[in-house]
Amino acid sequence: MRERFALEGDNLRSVMDWIRDDRPGLALHFAGMLQKFETGWMHYREARSWLEPAIEQARKLLDNKSADIDMTDFIRALQAYGWLLVTHGDMIKGHAILDESIRLAREYEEFRILAFALGIKAQAMGTSVTREVIEQMNEAIVLGRHRGYEIELVMLLFSAGQAYLAKDDLEKGKEHIEEAIHKLENFDVPFVNAWASIAHAQMAMVYQDMTKAEKYLLLASDTYEKLGDQRMATNARSLLAHIYCNEGRINEALALYHQTILAWQEQGHQSAVAHQLECLAYIAILGQQYEHAAQLLGAPQKARERLNAHSTDLQEINELEQAMSQLEVELGANDRDRMISKGELMSLDEAVTLALA
Repeated sequence: MRERFALEGDNLRSVMDWIRDDRPGLALHFAGMLQKFETGWMHYREARSWLEPAIEQARKLLDNKSADIDMTDFIRALQAYGWLLVTHGDMIKGHAILDESIRLAREYEEFRILAFALGIKAQAMGTSVTREVIEQMNEAIVLGRHRGYEIELVMLLFSAGQAYLAKDDLEKGKEHIEEAIHKLENFDVPFVNAWASIAHAQMAMVYQDMTKAEKYLLLASDTYEKLGDQRMATNARSLLAHIYCNEGRINEALALYHQTILAWQEQGHQSAVAHQLECLAYIAILGQQYEHAAQLLGAPQKARERLNAHSTDLQEINELEQAMSQLEVELGANDRDRMISKGELMSLDEAVTLALA
């Protein structure tokens, strides 16, 4: 499917240009359907340029009874836009859009859209996922079983499993993810197989079986690469780099980070670039390059403030706090802050160049 989209990309762009202004209802339908699952065939910024204006134009027309705006199309486009935003680090706006899609999906009984929007929101919240969101997913799981919505049920089971693991409920996390994996086996589709590999890897990481996790992440990365899904391929490699770093396989971690930071940069995922810079700074601390590490931390801190994209992942927050404390011990607070301020003057692109030098 992704290959077909890429092949027909110019034709699809021509259609969107043709209908964007004169047929807003059709533009909303077209953008929402194409972007619902398949954002990997075009750049993030282009995908956003399709969805954002279509949604805002439709929003203005919704109160006009004569306007050709279908509510299902509007809710679907919101879900797709929210997904696009949170998977590229725009968390505050992304969560607001997802919340709107969830509210409207409930109001208009669009269960399939609701299921995906809930799952996306839970995954984007990471370790800060709330019990309220978990309970909402459990209610949707019951409904999904009753209606036989298999792919939506897989999404909910996978997301709920991740949420339980984030709350250290290993038993329920394992139960939900294993059921999701079992259901995924019924779909002989490469994209779904790669999704199952990610699920296997996450379960292995929970149980500290890093050899198994490495195996599945390599498999997922290879599959996503062949499918042309650069975001998910890069995500799998980033997870693998974190494993290598935590296991002390620093040279292997560095090699992967050097790949992934450039890939995130190319994809326009600025908060992911910021996190990769932080990881490279932590490796610099291990190598006793304390001033270099402090400077590398400056640019991502400034970028996160500008983007409103502060990490909500508790592990990432703890890693940054530990690094800041160690740099204060090694450099003193004044010199640490001086080097961080120096880094804050750099753009993310300039910081990437410094990190890879």
